[in-house]
Amino acid sequence: MTKIKDITLQQIAEEVLEKSRDYAKKDFGKAKPKDSVYTIIEFIFKKSASEFYKIIQPTNDFFDEIFVLSGTILEHRRKQIINYLKNLENRKNEFY
Repeated sequence: MTKIKDITLQQIAEEVLEKSRDYAKKDFGKAKPKDSVYTIIEFIFKKSASEFYKIIQPTNDFFDEIFVLSGTILEHRRKQIINYLKNLENRKNEFY
């Protein structure tokens, strides 16, 4: 694996969208039907997370929702977001 020293948030956003689109094409049955994907990116600094959000949100034509997670978000809120994402009732997919 190649280590990347300097990567921009724009490059990360492009990579996240590309990999998420590729993963959405896979069908693992009920566990992860085709066209279904959740992508989680956690940032250490809230500033980086906020800047990433500003980059990805305006060009987002793929994700239904984008949540900001950072190292400064309280553990309780982080768990709320992750549990929300895990809850099948919150998925906008006709398979569920």
